[in-house]
Amino acid sequence: MRKGPREPHVTTAGVLFTGCAIVVAALVVAQFRGEFTDSVTVSLLAQRSGVNLEAGARVKLLDVQVGSVGRIREEKEFVSIELDLDPEHARSIPVNVGAAIESTTVFGAKYVALQVPKDRSAHMISSGDTIDNRGVTPEINTLFERLTTVLESVAPENLNATLSAISDALRGRGKQFGHTIDQADDYLTQLRPSLDNLQRDLAATAEVATIYADAAPNVIEILRSLSTTGTTVVDNADGLDRFFLSAIGVGRAGGELLDANGRATESLLRSIRPTAELLDRYSPGLPCFFQGLDKARADIETFAGASVPGVNISATLLAGEMPYRYPHDLPEVAAGGGPRCGELPLLDITKGPAKYLVTDTGVNPYRPTDRPAQLNVLDFMLYGIPGAPR
Repeated sequence: MRKGPREPHVTTAGVLFTGCAIVVAALVVAQFRGEFTDSVTVSLLAQRSGVNLEAGARVKLLDVQVGSVGRIREEKEFVSIELDLDPEHARSIPVNVGAAIESTTVFGAKYVALQVPKDRSAHMISSGDTIDNRGVTPEINTLFERLTTVLESVAPENLNATLSAISDALRGRGKQFGHTIDQADDYLTQLRPSLDNLQRDLAATAEVATIYADAAPNVIEILRSLSTTGTTVVDNADGLDRFFLSAIGVGRAGGELLDANGRATESLLRSIRPTAELLDRYSPGLPCFFQGLDKARADIETFAGASVPGVNISATLLAGEMPYRYPHDLPEVAAGGGPRCGELPLLDITKGPAKYLVTDTGVNPYRPTDRPAQLNVLDFMLYGIPGAPR
């Protein structure tokens, strides 16, 4: 057995030292990431996080750091960014706070800037809340990308030629161009009070344009029909010429006829004017009269057999009227009242005779008279005296 002082075991010490170093490094990293620090975790929704926004970036409020950026997750149409806020500062941040991803310089690193709204909420932000903000400061690479897209669509030589032409056109005319801009500004200033009316006019113009657009097929069809009519007129131009010449001859002959008979025609028209005015006054009653007459004809034809057109009338001889007596039998023309149809044109004879309108004309079939009853001569010759035995 070997005796003597033991030498230190170098391998074991090295392993222990390495393990301790790893643990210390892990603790430092965890502390740097805030694993041992209580924080209020909220989510920030944005359309994109920006190129230089990384985990651990600062979260500022009024240019004071109040937290840091945690994990960044890419979703389908937006980005979800976790914000680890300091609990002490979170107690003074309203729940409706806004946020924007900004940078100190164009090429600098991004940070999250919280924005306190004017109408701040009385409730403070807490873990699990969400800040929905889609505003991101434009980045220089985004601008370069858009500029590259424009340059790919527009040929550089054409753009150069266009800019050179604009430069040549404006060279030496700066004062005039400035005056034109001033005038345009004056015109726009004067036009500003009428913008509401202009907007209404544009809206009405859109409605009118829509109406014309809806009527366009009909208009096109009308124009097509007019073209057909025009073609027909062109094809029959000779016939139309002869027609117009004949019309001119007829017009001349008619003019000569009217010139020769003008006074006689005028006298005739003046004579028939009272009759025409009377017919015009009673014209509303004429249709029902003729309709009633036609219905009566149809009823009579039912009894008469309706073998031939017309009306069969049976007549007989009656004794003459009493001699004319003056002034009792003088004619009277005092009827009035305008047109009247009464029960015409539908007269129901089963309900008795039609009502008779008594007017001031001296004729009243229902008025008692002292004249003797008329004797039918034919009845007297065939049957003798009425009421006598036969």
